[in-house]
Amino acid sequence: MAVGESRYEDAALEAEQVVRDHNITALPVDPFVLAEAVSIEVQPKPSIAAGVSGMLCKAGDNFGILYATHIPNEGLQQFSVR
Repeated sequence: MAVGESRYEDAALEAEQVVRDHNITALPVDPFVLAEAVSIEVQPKPSIAAGVSGMLCKAGDNFGILYATHIPNEGLQQFSVR
């Protein structure tokens, strides 16, 4: 098994479990709704804070996602959360 392959497989199995647990059977999936369902807090970055389109933050066992608002594009914001 190549380096990182096990981590990829673990992530894929976890994603498949989330899909089953939340009865996701069709696209599109709203990333904001799914994040809330799995207790991941999603917050907009202040519009004056340019530099990145989004980021995953971890504190202990808790996760959060920040997404950019300095580019007023809903598609970019949803992509950043995904």
